[in-house]
Amino acid sequence: MDRTAKLALGAPDMADPRELNEAIWVAARGRQPMPEPSRLALVDAMQSSLDDAGEEEARQPLQLALLALRRPQR
Repeated sequence: MDRTAKLALGAPDMADPRELNEAIWVAARGRQPMPEPSRLALVDAMQSSLDDAGEEEARQPLQLALLALRRPQR
């Protein structure tokens, strides 16, 4: 409970996912050891293939969406 009280839950995706998953696990399963997280191999491949330019390119759609939201409505 002490650790979950310190999690940043005020905004989506701000909390440490590992700690949040552990809190949910303990609430559901008690003190049994939690299995290690698993992901699709594709996720790891995509993350390792991004370089600085790729990261910037991946951010562009989000930046454009934010700009559109900030434009004054007519």
